[in-house]
Amino acid sequence: MRRVVAVVGRKGGAGKTTTALNLSGALTERGYDVTMVDLDPQSSLTRLVNKGSVPAVLELGPQAENRAARGAAAAASWLAAQISDEGVYIIDTPPQLGAILDAAVAVADRVILPTRLAQQDLDSLLDTLDHCRQRVLIVPNAVSRYKVHQTALQSLRAAFNGQTWAKEIPESVTILEACNAGLPVVMYKRRGAPATAYRTLAQEVLPA
Repeated sequence: MRRVVAVVGRKGGAGKTTTALNLSGALTERGYDVTMVDLDPQSSLTRLVNKGSVPAVLELGPQAENRAARGAAAAASWLAAQISDEGVYIIDTPPQLGAILDAAVAVADRVILPTRLAQQDLDSLLDTLDHCRQRVLIVPNAVSRYKVHQTALQSLRAAFNGQTWAKEIPESVTILEACNAGLPVVMYKRRGAPATAYRTLAQEVLPA
């Protein structure tokens, strides 16, 4: 059976590509056959990963940009044909709205929307949510223990009750180090809060 998860967001720097990498790693650790799909024309995910140590990357960004010129429906049909009927596919999308994002959402069973807690990140949520409909899971990312973050987190959950993940990804230098090594954090440092958080997110996305 095929399962497709799209990781989306209008604003760059919210942790979209990092989330795609680490979610893929956590699902691979659980035994799933995972393929990461890079739909960003800038190939952010492809350039990030250590290809010998993580799930395979299917780089489709340049092709997706060409297909998107024909409209979201045509792009979605093309994208669906690129992935097989078996396995788990984690799609990383470009940090913008448009036909590529719409195509990814159209083929996805679940949509993940990572967000940091700065005001400009929160302001971009509504535009993205309009493209995702009811299947979106908002994932608070890089959350610290500082009061300003905890207050913003409470406000986020109050504003998007039922759509916001009950947990969060912590702010951590370990995640940055893992990304610099091109590895999911569960493969870089198996123990610790970051690895636990991504394993919990994987369980939320694909329950055992």
